[in-house]
Amino acid sequence: MAENTYPFRLGNFDCMVIKDGGGPRDVSNMFVGVSRDEVVEALKPHNLDVEALEFSINILLVNTAQHHVLVDTGNGSARGGRLVEHLRAEGIEPETITTVIITHGHGDHVGGLTDGGRLVFPNAQVWMPKADWDYYTSESYLATLDKAVASYAIENFYRPLKDRIRLFEGEAEIVPGICAIPTPGHTYGHSVVEVTAGGERLLQIADAMHNPFQLDHLDWSPTFDLQPDVAADTRRRLAARAASEQSLVIAYHFPFPGLGRIVGSDGAWAWHPLG
Repeated sequence: MAENTYPFRLGNFDCMVIKDGGGPRDVSNMFVGVSRDEVVEALKPHNLDVEALEFSINILLVNTAQHHVLVDTGNGSARGGRLVEHLRAEGIEPETITTVIITHGHGDHVGGLTDGGRLVFPNAQVWMPKADWDYYTSESYLATLDKAVASYAIENFYRPLKDRIRLFEGEAEIVPGICAIPTPGHTYGHSVVEVTAGGERLLQIADAMHNPFQLDHLDWSPTFDLQPDVAADTRRRLAARAASEQSLVIAYHFPFPGLGRIVGSDGAWAWHPLG
């Protein structure tokens, strides 16, 4: 496996996981109503360090022959993102991307859309859940931010995209074989992406989960879930769906390349990584 890219096939689609960056983070206080000691105990069976849990940023590229589709865009070069660098190392220029699907409005998913206010993927149609566009561009939300941060968001997100972005509500086919599915909780419009080709199925679960150990504790919601109870229900439904459909799964923040399968039943789930 290459250090920063992982190519694979899904039916007749050529796919690749591109690592934008990431690194270890302290998760001692990551979960609502869960003590550090409880998190430490939950990590022990997986030999994981509560103060240095790996968070990768795994971006999916799907080549359907008619469409070159990116799912999310990472942090952006201004914040250390390396998506474009790693695409070019594979001979893929940003201008060849035809479609970008944004799963939700957090900075490590939308940050790579622009660089200095310029569209990084100038020929791509960008899609995003309407609920998240409406929330993250609203005056009420921007008013909660530091003025410099709000100004940056307007200049580097709202203004470059407002006349180009396409918004979806509910389940939506973005291009043939690739659908967005609402999975709220992490954000109001958080969505996952399902890819089907040649009888095979891939489920990109975005930020529904951040590490495989969460399959043991689907009721634990991170502090950055906007709707903790809704997010917990979403995680349970996604785990059951992925297992019952035997889907290949890619998780945005699991250890690179974030590919594997969720197996189990009756709430006893396990992660079987690929790669």
